[in-house]
Amino acid sequence: MKLKRFWLISSILIIIPIVYALSAINSSDSHELISEQISLEPFKKAQQHGTSIIELSDKDRKKLLSIAPKMPLAEIKEKKPNQKSIYGEVKAKVISGLDPYFEGKKPELKTAPLVESTIVTDSMTSYSDNHGKYFSLVNKNRGKVITYYSSPTITMVFENLSSFAPECKRDELKLVSCQYGDKLEYDYNINMKNNYDLYFSSETPNGVSTANIPHHIIEMQEWVKKYTKWEPFHSFAYPNFLQICGAFFDPYANLIVFSREAKGTIWHCPSSSYSTMIRHEYGHGILHSFLGWPAPPQTKNPYDYHEAIADTLSAFSLNTSCMGLNFLSPNAGCTRDIEDDYVYPVNSTQAHIRGMPLSGAFWDLRKELIKIYGEEKGSDIASTLLLNSIKFSKTGLQPEFTKDLISVDKRTYNGRHEEIIKTAFGRHGL
Repeated sequence: MKLKRFWLISSILIIIPIVYALSAINSSDSHELISEQISLEPFKKAQQHGTSIIELSDKDRKKLLSIAPKMPLAEIKEKKPNQKSIYGEVKAKVISGLDPYFEGKKPELKTAPLVESTIVTDSMTSYSDNHGKYFSLVNKNRGKVITYYSSPTITMVFENLSSFAPECKRDELKLVSCQYGDKLEYDYNINMKNNYDLYFSSETPNGVSTANIPHHIIEMQEWVKKYTKWEPFHSFAYPNFLQICGAFFDPYANLIVFSREAKGTIWHCPSSSYSTMIRHEYGHGILHSFLGWPAPPQTKNPYDYHEAIADTLSAFSLNTSCMGLNFLSPNAGCTRDIEDDYVYPVNSTQAHIRGMPLSGAFWDLRKELIKIYGEEKGSDIASTLLLNSIKFSKTGLQPEFTKDLISVDKRTYNGRHEEIIKTAFGRHGL
């Protein structure tokens, strides 16, 4: 059995005092942050039961939504004779690999190929496309471009944004750009040029973990749409928010809440907004968009099923069985590995662990299909079967799910893979 460690959030709750490494906080301001006002009980309960699904109180959910920026819809306007335009690309430094970002560690940061941002100029709003290109009309020769690292389907929620010291830079024309967490302000002067690349270049844990979220979610959205008909749902993402090592999903408002980097003598964890952890939480949202919450009455073991599918979606989209690489410490390895030999039913108090037979069965199926068809075609078939089975099945985690998967294979591939499915899922008691 390859699994040696559990998720931290599956087994214990550690409340870690965080010393904010954030400057420009007014010492006379006694305003309590929203993250310090909401109850930790739903997070404790989720951790005790080994799941990342939380059910916040209506009061706390409203508090979280109250600090979400009210992003205007993009306006597509016909250019007037007196108007000019600016254009360029929105880029961000992210960690596209599996590793988290511990402060003091120098990871390889790459420019995000898939970024969407809200561009505001002269009170007019537009979005960049998912390759980062934007075009915006302006009424004045000089002004300011404000870029929010949010998209039509992702609202990034940054608590007390004004408390972050801006990172300001001058370009070769002495125009100033400043980054405030997930907000970028850039001076433009069309007398000098029309092309302005808006670059989220922060390499702080705060900046990188913020940029990671849209990058991985948008990439995952494109991956899902490749294999099934699906429209991305709108979600609210809270980077660097909790003083708890973990990440959580509230299905009632599609809230995804991530923890800050924690440094202490008892425990040390990075910000939880990275690679497999982002995609695991968004995976809950994908399944929720098909299944609903609370799950239908016929859905057996809904928490176990959710954790299994969230792991599998994360794994397939990133081509790795390793979940939560180095989350427990810089050299800890996988927190969970779905290349496992768990057999249903699993006697555990942890939903993540009880779901391992299903995620393990899907990973075995993927490996077998790759052996037969090669890496690209095999993984495409596995992803098609995964996404269309969870789209139509309501059975949850039980052996009956395998029948639903075989039905999808019959509709999609004329039953060509029935025996491979039976072998892979039978190995795990399904």
